[in-house]
Amino acid sequence: METPLLGDLLSIDVAKPVQREMQMAQELGGIFERKILQHRLIVVSGADLVREVNDEEKWAKFLGKPLRKLRVIAGDGLFTAFNSEPNWRKAHNILGPGFGQAAMRGYHDSMLTVVDRLVDSWDTAAAGGEYVDVPKSMTSLTFDVIGRCGFSYDFDSFGRTEPDPFIAAMSRALEYINRSSNDIPILRALFGRAAREQHERDIALMQETVDRIVEERMSSGEQRGDLLD
Repeated sequence: METPLLGDLLSIDVAKPVQREMQMAQELGGIFERKILQHRLIVVSGADLVREVNDEEKWAKFLGKPLRKLRVIAGDGLFTAFNSEPNWRKAHNILGPGFGQAAMRGYHDSMLTVVDRLVDSWDTAAAGGEYVDVPKSMTSLTFDVIGRCGFSYDFDSFGRTEPDPFIAAMSRALEYINRSSNDIPILRALFGRAAREQHERDIALMQETVDRIVEERMSSGEQRGDLLD
């Protein structure tokens, strides 16, 4: 229910924002508008409508508020650049071939390696009568595939008890951005100092890690057939 000052703010489910949006799409239809404080948000769902708005000949890229917050991590990268920024087109042209069919074949073995590790970890848990945290496993799978196929970097998520520091920092940073995207700024400023400082440390760690990986690759001159090449 919309209120004059808050708009649809009270309808936000902080714990399950995507599921809430999906529920509203079922109730309201494929296109609907939400007003969060003074920000208006158009939500589009369904394969046909999403395919239409992703047509680059008819639509320009728009950077929503949550993605804008990711710019503190990724700068003007592929997913975080405004349509008018030069790096948007550069990243689009450079990375496009890396997601083509031929390139995906080259990543196949690395993906299989990670999937095998995932299955082995589930088999081990089953043999020991332990529960499997499926969402956590899927997150680990995603990070490991990106690490190996993107940078030839092995996070080894299924072979260690604690996550790689980069993954821990990224997970916290994404959670912070997700939770702070639609909150009230004055409340965050008053009560969120510790979380904000942790967020700044996490960003610094991630940037230092990526810079080190890039520098090592440039210094070695190796070609590994990944996206970093």
